[in-house]
Amino acid sequence: MSRILFIRHAETEMAGTFCGHSDPDLNAQGRAQLLDLVRLFSAETIEGVYSSDLRRALSTAQAIAEARSIPLSLRPALREIDFGQWEGLSWTQIVQRYPEYSREWAAGYPLLPAPEGEGFHAFESRILEEVNRILENDRGPIAVVTHGGALRVVLSHLCGCSEQEAWEQTRPYCCVIRFEWRRNKMSIATKHGDAGQTGLAGGIRISKADLRVEAYGSVDELNTVLGFARSICKNDEITGWTEQIQKTLFRLGSALATPPESRKPQPYITAEDVEFLTQLVYQIEATEGILADWSLPGAHTESAAYEVARTVCRRAERNAVRLAESGQVVKPEVLAYLNRLSDLIWLFGRLIELNAGIDARLRDGTKPGPKRSRAW
Repeated sequence: MSRILFIRHAETEMAGTFCGHSDPDLNAQGRAQLLDLVRLFSAETIEGVYSSDLRRALSTAQAIAEARSIPLSLRPALREIDFGQWEGLSWTQIVQRYPEYSREWAAGYPLLPAPEGEGFHAFESRILEEVNRILENDRGPIAVVTHGGALRVVLSHLCGCSEQEAWEQTRPYCCVIRFEWRRNKMSIATKHGDAGQTGLAGGIRISKADLRVEAYGSVDELNTVLGFARSICKNDEITGWTEQIQKTLFRLGSALATPPESRKPQPYITAEDVEFLTQLVYQIEATEGILADWSLPGAHTESAAYEVARTVCRRAERNAVRLAESGQVVKPEVLAYLNRLSDLIWLFGRLIELNAGIDARLRDGTKPGPKRSRAW
Protein backbone atom coordinates (compact mmCIF):
# COMPACT_ATOMS: atom_id res chain seq x y z
CA MET A 1 0.00 0.00 0.00
CA SER A 2 1.31 3.48 -0.93
CA ARG A 3 0.16 6.79 0.54
CA ILE A 4 0.14 10.45 -0.48
CA LEU A 5 -1.05 13.38 1.64
CA PHE A 6 -2.42 16.46 -0.12
CA ILE A 7 -2.31 19.50 2.17
CA ARG A 8 -3.72 22.99 1.85
CA HIS A 9 -1.42 25.80 3.00
CA ALA A 10 -1.88 27.69 6.28
CA GLU A 11 -3.86 30.96 6.56
CA THR A 12 -2.36 34.14 5.05
CA GLU A 13 -2.54 37.90 5.37
CA MET A 14 -4.92 37.89 2.38
CA ALA A 15 -7.50 35.60 4.02
CA GLY A 16 -10.98 36.64 2.96
CA THR A 17 -9.94 37.73 -0.52
CA PHE A 18 -9.32 36.09 -3.89
CA CYS A 19 -5.71 34.98 -3.61
CA GLY A 20 -4.33 33.12 -6.62
CA HIS A 21 -0.86 34.05 -7.88
CA SER A 22 -0.50 36.74 -5.21
CA ASP A 23 2.25 35.83 -2.77
CA PRO A 24 1.38 36.90 0.79
CA ASP A 25 3.04 35.71 3.99
CA LEU A 26 1.25 33.66 6.60
CA ASN A 27 -0.58 35.59 9.30
CA ALA A 28 -0.42 34.84 13.04
CA GLN A 29 -3.25 32.35 12.80
CA GLY A 30 -1.48 30.60 9.94
CA ARG A 31 1.75 30.28 11.92
CA ALA A 32 -0.19 28.73 14.79
CA GLN A 33 -1.80 26.32 12.33
CA LEU A 34 1.66 25.17 11.25
CA LEU A 35 2.50 24.12 14.81
CA ASP A 36 -0.67 22.04 14.96
CA LEU A 37 0.09 20.54 11.55
CA VAL A 38 3.59 19.49 12.57
CA ARG A 39 2.19 17.86 15.71
CA LEU A 40 -0.45 16.08 13.62
CA PHE A 41 2.27 14.60 11.42
CA SER A 42 4.50 13.52 14.30
CA ALA A 43 3.35 9.90 13.93
CA GLU A 44 3.11 9.93 10.12
CA THR A 45 5.65 8.25 7.88
CA ILE A 46 6.62 10.77 5.17
CA GLU A 47 9.69 10.42 2.98
CA GLY A 48 9.43 13.59 0.89
CA VAL A 49 7.50 16.83 0.38
CA TYR A 50 6.41 18.52 -2.88
CA SER A 51 5.18 22.11 -2.82
CA SER A 52 3.89 25.03 -4.84
CA ASP A 53 6.53 27.76 -4.96
CA LEU A 54 4.21 30.44 -3.53
CA ARG A 55 5.25 31.48 -0.02
CA ARG A 56 2.08 30.35 1.77
CA ALA A 57 2.53 26.81 0.47
CA LEU A 58 6.31 26.84 0.71
CA SER A 59 6.24 27.94 4.38
CA THR A 60 3.81 25.14 5.15
CA ALA A 61 5.93 22.57 3.30
CA GLN A 62 9.15 23.75 4.94
CA ALA A 63 7.65 23.30 8.41
CA ILE A 64 6.87 19.68 7.59
CA ALA A 65 10.15 18.94 5.85
CA GLU A 66 12.39 20.60 8.46
CA ALA A 67 10.63 18.90 11.37
CA ARG A 68 11.38 15.51 9.79
CA SER A 69 14.65 16.26 7.93
CA ILE A 70 13.21 15.06 4.62
CA PRO A 71 13.74 16.49 1.10
CA LEU A 72 11.53 19.27 -0.28
CA SER A 73 10.89 19.71 -4.02
CA LEU A 74 9.39 22.94 -5.44
CA ARG A 75 6.77 22.55 -8.19
CA PRO A 76 5.60 25.94 -9.61
CA ALA A 77 2.87 24.14 -11.59
CA LEU A 78 1.08 23.45 -8.28
CA ARG A 79 0.22 27.16 -7.92
CA GLU A 80 -3.35 28.32 -7.35
CA ILE A 81 -5.41 29.61 -10.30
CA ASP A 82 -4.58 33.19 -11.34
CA PHE A 83 -7.51 35.50 -10.50
CA GLY A 84 -6.19 38.38 -12.62
CA GLN A 85 -7.82 41.70 -11.74
CA TRP A 86 -9.66 40.11 -8.84
CA GLU A 87 -6.50 39.28 -6.89
CA GLY A 88 -6.71 40.74 -3.38
CA LEU A 89 -10.41 41.62 -3.60
CA SER A 90 -13.21 40.22 -1.45
CA TRP A 91 -16.36 38.93 -3.14
CA THR A 92 -18.25 41.98 -1.88
CA GLN A 93 -15.71 44.27 -3.53
CA ILE A 94 -15.84 42.26 -6.76
CA VAL A 95 -19.65 42.54 -6.92
CA GLN A 96 -19.40 46.29 -6.38
CA ARG A 97 -16.71 46.83 -9.04
CA TYR A 98 -17.82 44.21 -11.57
CA PRO A 99 -21.59 43.90 -11.00
CA GLU A 100 -22.58 42.41 -14.35
CA TYR A 101 -19.58 40.18 -14.94
CA SER A 102 -19.59 38.88 -11.35
CA ARG A 103 -23.17 37.65 -11.84
CA GLU A 104 -22.20 35.94 -15.09
CA TRP A 105 -19.12 34.45 -13.44
CA ALA A 106 -21.08 33.06 -10.48
CA ALA A 107 -23.82 31.62 -12.72
CA GLY A 108 -21.30 30.01 -15.07
CA TYR A 109 -18.75 28.91 -12.47
CA PRO A 110 -16.20 27.50 -13.19
CA LEU A 111 -16.45 28.17 -16.93
CA LEU A 112 -15.60 31.89 -16.96
CA PRO A 113 -12.18 33.23 -15.90
CA ALA A 114 -11.71 36.29 -13.73
CA PRO A 115 -10.86 39.40 -15.83
CA GLU A 116 -7.33 38.88 -17.19
CA GLY A 117 -7.20 35.69 -15.13
CA GLU A 118 -6.43 32.08 -15.91
CA GLY A 119 -9.10 29.91 -17.53
CA PHE A 120 -10.32 27.03 -15.39
CA HIS A 121 -9.61 24.34 -17.99
CA ALA A 122 -6.01 25.53 -18.39
CA PHE A 123 -5.63 25.55 -14.60
CA GLU A 124 -7.19 22.11 -14.31
CA SER A 125 -4.85 20.68 -16.96
CA ARG A 126 -1.82 22.27 -15.29
CA ILE A 127 -2.62 20.74 -11.89
CA LEU A 128 -3.49 17.28 -13.20
CA GLU A 129 -0.38 17.07 -15.38
CA GLU A 130 1.86 18.01 -12.46
CA VAL A 131 0.18 15.60 -10.04
CA ASN A 132 0.50 12.83 -12.62
CA ARG A 133 4.21 13.57 -12.98
CA ILE A 134 4.66 13.31 -9.21
CA LEU A 135 2.68 10.06 -8.99
CA GLU A 136 4.56 8.48 -11.87
CA ASN A 137 7.87 8.95 -10.08
CA ASP A 138 7.01 8.77 -6.40
CA ARG A 139 4.20 6.67 -4.92
CA GLY A 140 4.98 7.78 -1.39
CA PRO A 141 4.61 8.03 1.40
CA ILE A 142 4.87 11.73 0.46
CA ALA A 143 3.15 15.07 1.17
CA VAL A 144 2.05 17.53 -1.51
CA VAL A 145 1.39 21.08 -0.27
CA THR A 146 -0.72 23.21 -2.56
CA HIS A 147 -3.86 25.40 -2.65
CA GLY A 148 -7.61 25.05 -2.24
CA GLY A 149 -8.43 25.22 -5.93
CA ALA A 150 -5.76 22.67 -6.80
CA LEU A 151 -7.04 20.28 -4.14
CA ARG A 152 -10.58 20.55 -5.52
CA VAL A 153 -9.30 19.59 -8.96
CA VAL A 154 -7.53 16.57 -7.47
CA LEU A 155 -10.63 15.46 -5.56
CA SER A 156 -12.91 15.88 -8.57
CA HIS A 157 -10.71 13.88 -10.93
CA LEU A 158 -9.10 11.26 -8.72
CA CYS A 159 -12.14 10.50 -6.57
CA GLY A 160 -15.09 11.66 -8.64
CA CYS A 161 -16.24 14.08 -5.92
CA SER A 162 -18.97 16.57 -6.75
CA GLU A 163 -18.16 20.28 -6.61
CA GLN A 164 -19.98 20.58 -3.28
CA GLU A 165 -18.15 17.59 -1.79
CA ALA A 166 -14.79 18.94 -2.96
CA TRP A 167 -15.53 22.36 -1.41
CA GLU A 168 -16.43 20.74 1.91
CA GLN A 169 -13.20 18.72 1.98
CA THR A 170 -10.84 21.61 1.15
CA ARG A 171 -12.24 24.66 2.96
CA PRO A 172 -10.14 24.52 6.17
CA TYR A 173 -6.60 25.87 6.06
CA CYS A 174 -4.06 23.09 6.60
CA CYS A 175 -6.69 20.47 5.73
CA VAL A 176 -5.20 17.07 4.88
CA ILE A 177 -6.55 14.77 2.16
CA ARG A 178 -5.18 11.24 2.44
CA PHE A 179 -5.01 8.98 -0.58
CA GLU A 180 -4.11 5.33 -0.28
CA TRP A 181 -3.40 2.85 -3.08
CA ARG A 182 -4.47 -0.74 -2.72
CA ARG A 183 -3.98 -2.96 -5.75
CA ASN A 184 -3.34 0.13 -7.86
CA LYS A 185 -6.68 1.68 -6.87
CA MET A 186 -7.00 4.94 -4.98
CA SER A 187 -9.36 5.55 -2.04
CA ILE A 188 -9.96 8.70 0.01
CA ALA A 189 -9.79 9.02 3.81
CA THR A 190 -9.87 12.30 5.77
CA LYS A 191 -9.95 13.07 9.49
CA HIS A 192 -10.96 16.73 9.79
CA GLY A 193 -14.64 15.83 10.26
CA ASP A 194 -14.03 13.25 12.99
CA ALA A 195 -14.96 15.66 15.79
CA GLY A 196 -18.46 16.31 14.43
CA GLN A 197 -17.82 19.49 12.47
CA THR A 198 -17.89 20.24 8.77
CA GLY A 199 -16.85 23.14 6.56
CA LEU A 200 -19.06 25.57 4.68
CA ALA A 201 -18.03 27.54 1.63
CA GLY A 202 -15.38 30.09 2.55
CA GLY A 203 -13.71 28.05 5.32
CA ILE A 204 -16.48 28.42 7.95
CA ARG A 205 -16.60 25.48 10.38
CA ILE A 206 -19.91 24.46 11.96
CA SER A 207 -21.46 21.47 13.73
CA LYS A 208 -22.77 18.66 11.56
CA ALA A 209 -25.99 19.00 13.58
CA ASP A 210 -26.45 22.62 12.46
CA LEU A 211 -29.74 23.50 10.75
CA ARG A 212 -27.86 24.52 7.60
CA VAL A 213 -26.13 21.14 7.36
CA GLU A 214 -29.45 19.40 7.94
CA ALA A 215 -31.02 21.47 5.15
CA TYR A 216 -28.45 20.83 2.43
CA GLY A 217 -27.92 17.26 3.67
CA SER A 218 -31.59 16.44 3.14
CA VAL A 219 -31.37 17.88 -0.38
CA ASP A 220 -28.45 15.51 -0.99
CA GLU A 221 -30.62 12.66 0.31
CA LEU A 222 -33.44 13.74 -2.01
CA ASN A 223 -31.06 13.69 -4.97
CA THR A 224 -30.01 10.16 -4.06
CA VAL A 225 -33.52 8.73 -3.77
CA LEU A 226 -34.50 10.46 -7.01
CA GLY A 227 -31.50 8.77 -8.61
CA PHE A 228 -32.74 5.39 -7.43
CA ALA A 229 -36.25 6.11 -8.75
CA ARG A 230 -34.79 7.14 -12.09
CA SER A 231 -32.66 3.99 -12.25
CA ILE A 232 -35.71 1.70 -12.16
CA CYS A 233 -38.14 3.90 -14.11
CA LYS A 234 -38.90 2.69 -17.64
CA ASN A 235 -40.59 5.93 -18.79
CA ASP A 236 -37.96 7.80 -20.82
CA GLU A 237 -39.77 11.12 -20.48
CA ILE A 238 -39.93 10.93 -16.69
CA THR A 239 -36.30 9.78 -16.40
CA GLY A 240 -35.24 12.72 -18.56
CA TRP A 241 -37.13 15.19 -16.37
CA THR A 242 -35.75 13.54 -13.22
CA GLU A 243 -32.15 13.80 -14.40
CA GLN A 244 -32.59 17.50 -15.15
CA ILE A 245 -34.09 18.04 -11.69
CA GLN A 246 -31.20 16.17 -10.05
CA LYS A 247 -28.69 18.51 -11.69
CA THR A 248 -30.63 21.53 -10.43
CA LEU A 249 -30.67 20.05 -6.91
CA PHE A 250 -26.86 20.14 -6.84
CA ARG A 251 -27.13 23.90 -7.37
CA LEU A 252 -29.88 24.19 -4.76
CA GLY A 253 -27.91 22.19 -2.19
CA SER A 254 -24.85 24.33 -2.82
CA ALA A 255 -26.95 27.48 -2.32
CA LEU A 256 -28.08 26.19 1.09
CA ALA A 257 -24.49 25.22 1.96
CA THR A 258 -23.15 28.72 1.17
CA PRO A 259 -23.94 31.31 3.87
CA PRO A 260 -24.06 35.01 2.90
CA GLU A 261 -20.80 35.70 4.76
CA SER A 262 -18.92 33.14 2.66
CA ARG A 263 -16.13 34.26 0.37
CA LYS A 264 -17.48 31.87 -2.25
CA PRO A 265 -20.21 33.22 -4.57
CA GLN A 266 -23.58 31.80 -3.60
CA PRO A 267 -25.25 29.72 -6.33
CA TYR A 268 -28.91 30.48 -6.79
CA ILE A 269 -32.21 29.03 -7.92
CA THR A 270 -34.05 31.23 -10.40
CA ALA A 271 -37.70 31.98 -11.03
CA GLU A 272 -37.20 30.16 -14.35
CA ASP A 273 -36.19 26.99 -12.47
CA VAL A 274 -39.45 27.14 -10.49
CA GLU A 275 -41.50 27.89 -13.59
CA PHE A 276 -40.06 24.83 -15.36
CA LEU A 277 -41.51 22.64 -12.62
CA THR A 278 -44.81 24.51 -12.62
CA GLN A 279 -45.32 23.96 -16.33
CA LEU A 280 -44.57 20.25 -15.93
CA VAL A 281 -47.20 20.08 -13.18
CA TYR A 282 -49.77 21.70 -15.50
CA GLN A 283 -48.78 19.39 -18.36
CA ILE A 284 -49.21 16.18 -16.35
CA GLU A 285 -52.38 17.37 -14.64
CA ALA A 286 -53.90 17.85 -18.10
CA THR A 287 -53.30 14.18 -18.98
CA GLU A 288 -56.61 12.42 -19.52
CA GLY A 289 -57.34 9.88 -16.79
CA ILE A 290 -54.65 11.10 -14.35
CA LEU A 291 -55.61 10.62 -10.70
CA ALA A 292 -56.35 13.89 -8.89
CA ASP A 293 -57.23 12.52 -5.45
CA TRP A 294 -55.62 10.55 -2.61
CA SER A 295 -53.44 7.66 -3.75
CA LEU A 296 -52.25 4.61 -1.83
CA PRO A 297 -48.44 4.19 -2.13
CA GLY A 298 -47.13 0.78 -3.17
CA ALA A 299 -49.35 -0.18 -6.07
CA HIS A 300 -46.39 -0.17 -8.48
CA THR A 301 -42.64 -0.50 -7.84
CA GLU A 302 -41.59 2.49 -9.95
CA SER A 303 -44.27 4.82 -8.60
CA ALA A 304 -43.48 3.69 -5.04
CA ALA A 305 -39.87 4.80 -5.50
CA TYR A 306 -41.10 8.25 -6.49
CA GLU A 307 -43.40 8.28 -3.44
CA VAL A 308 -40.33 7.81 -1.23
CA ALA A 309 -38.65 10.70 -3.07
CA ARG A 310 -41.75 12.86 -2.55
CA THR A 311 -41.66 12.41 1.23
CA VAL A 312 -37.91 13.15 1.34
CA CYS A 313 -38.59 16.27 -0.71
CA ARG A 314 -41.18 17.42 1.84
CA ARG A 315 -38.64 16.85 4.61
CA ALA A 316 -36.02 18.84 2.71
CA GLU A 317 -38.55 21.65 2.34
CA ARG A 318 -39.32 21.60 6.08
CA ASN A 319 -35.61 21.74 6.90
CA ALA A 320 -35.11 24.69 4.56
CA VAL A 321 -38.07 26.47 6.21
CA ARG A 322 -36.59 25.82 9.68
CA LEU A 323 -33.30 27.31 8.50
CA ALA A 324 -35.12 30.40 7.20
CA GLU A 325 -37.18 30.76 10.38
CA SER A 326 -33.99 30.57 12.48
CA GLY A 327 -32.97 33.89 10.96
CA GLN A 328 -30.67 32.61 8.20
CA VAL A 329 -31.11 33.91 4.67
CA VAL A 330 -32.83 31.41 2.39
CA LYS A 331 -33.87 32.75 -1.00
CA PRO A 332 -37.63 32.42 -1.65
CA GLU A 333 -36.95 30.60 -4.93
CA VAL A 334 -35.34 27.75 -2.96
CA LEU A 335 -38.49 27.22 -0.90
CA ALA A 336 -40.74 27.58 -3.94
CA TYR A 337 -38.68 25.05 -5.91
CA LEU A 338 -38.88 22.39 -3.19
CA ASN A 339 -42.60 22.98 -2.69
CA ARG A 340 -43.33 22.67 -6.40
CA LEU A 341 -41.02 19.69 -6.76
CA SER A 342 -42.90 17.56 -4.25
CA ASP A 343 -46.13 18.14 -6.23
CA LEU A 344 -44.38 17.17 -9.43
CA ILE A 345 -42.84 14.02 -7.96
CA TRP A 346 -46.30 12.92 -6.78
CA LEU A 347 -47.57 13.39 -10.33
CA PHE A 348 -44.67 11.33 -11.71
CA GLY A 349 -46.00 8.42 -9.65
CA ARG A 350 -49.55 8.89 -10.92
CA LEU A 351 -48.37 9.09 -14.53
CA ILE A 352 -46.40 5.86 -14.14
CA GLU A 353 -49.46 4.12 -12.70
CA LEU A 354 -51.74 5.48 -15.42
CA ASN A 355 -49.42 4.20 -18.16
CA ALA A 356 -49.25 0.80 -16.42
CA GLY A 357 -53.05 0.58 -16.16
CA ILE A 358 -52.96 0.55 -12.34
CA ASP A 359 -55.64 2.14 -10.16
CA ALA A 360 -53.99 3.28 -6.91
CA ARG A 361 -56.77 5.54 -5.68
CA LEU A 362 -57.50 5.43 -1.97
CA ARG A 363 -61.12 6.54 -2.23
CA ASP A 364 -63.64 3.83 -2.99
CA GLY A 365 -67.41 3.79 -3.31
CA THR A 366 -67.92 3.62 0.44
CA LYS A 367 -66.25 7.00 1.04
CA PRO A 368 -67.66 9.44 -1.52
CA GLY A 369 -66.78 13.11 -1.40
CA PRO A 370 -64.94 15.93 -3.16
CA LYS A 371 -61.26 15.57 -4.12
CA ARG A 372 -58.84 15.60 -1.22
CA SER A 373 -61.63 15.24 1.34
CA ARG A 374 -61.38 12.44 3.90
CA ALA A 375 -61.29 9.06 2.14
CA TRP A 376 -60.52 6.74 5.06
